[in-house]
Amino acid sequence: MDPPIVHFDEFMTGEECDAFIEAGKPGLQPSTGTGNLQANGKFERTKIEGRTSYNAWCMAPSDCPTLPIIRQIDLRIANITGFSYRNMEYYQILRYRGKQEYQVHSDWIDQQAAQPSGPRVFTFCARTPTPTPTSSSSSSTATTATTTAAGPQLRPASL
Repeated sequence: MDPPIVHFDEFMTGEECDAFIEAGKPGLQPSTGTGNLQANGKFERTKIEGRTSYNAWCMAPSDCPTLPIIRQIDLRIANITGFSYRNMEYYQILRYRGKQEYQVHSDWIDQQAAQPSGPRVFTFCARTPTPTPTSSSSSSTATTATTTAAGPQLRPASL
């Protein structure tokens, strides 16, 4: 069964997209999969052939999750979905260049049921298919918020 997809044509401004791109730049590294839970409480990162993109997480210790522009997006997603932003996982910021990809995969993590966000019930994905008005980057960036439960140009998003 295919999941339903809801598309929003004007979800994020160019300024909001740029904020995510800038917040992700310092932590970008090759995308990986989630392996076994280690003794230190962190998951092992595993190389997966179908993930050739780069990713970063919008989480502490960076200031990304507390930036006012990111918080307003949290609230917008919560308003659309009816789920509190407190039930959201951290944003994953992905960068694609050329033929890079992030193929279909399973994200189920048994231990996630015990996390404050709980198990994932949907993914909210926003993308910048071309450079935004203030960005000189030539790569495409996708920002996903997985959740339980010309002036600035508005960018599309899908739920």
